[in-house]
Amino acid sequence: MNKSGEVFNHHEVEELKAFLEFSDVDIDRLKQLHQHLTQNPKFFVNEFYDHLLKFDSTRKLIPDQHILERLKKTQTEYFTSLTQGNYDKSYIAQRFTVGRVHQQQGLEPRWYIGAYRKYLSLLIPRLSEIITDDPKQLEDSILAILKVIFFDIAIAMETYNEVQQQSILQQNNRLN
Repeated sequence: MNKSGEVFNHHEVEELKAFLEFSDVDIDRLKQLHQHLTQNPKFFVNEFYDHLLKFDSTRKLIPDQHILERLKKTQTEYFTSLTQGNYDKSYIAQRFTVGRVHQQQGLEPRWYIGAYRKYLSLLIPRLSEIITDDPKQLEDSILAILKVIFFDIAIAMETYNEVQQQSILQQNNRLN
């Protein structure tokens, strides 16, 4: 969190986008993909959660069927919003909230990053079905997806860092 109390201020967001080479052209590509991906927004969710449930570290975070169904719905919305094309303050705040919840629930960063890897392994073949006639467009679309995912990962890692720093400060205050 910066001095003004924001996770990222406007300048920091723009600097991160520039560093990732995440441009308006990429955002336009993502919006075009969004139209296709929202036709069947749950295309990955069952396979994604089947994968998560294979591992003790992630399975323990899903104690029952009701929570599983809620998580599937939330995850579908989360990944669908990756391609919506709106990466403003509210998007960042929403991502920060999700990261904070994941951190508080004990989801370690390696599992967070692994979830994106699994999403990509399901999404890239889907993109190959959507974009069949232009290899350059397919490549550019995959790169745009990678840029927004790394943008999200950067936000998540800042969230984890911020929560950890707050915890250390609270422990120090209790000791003093």
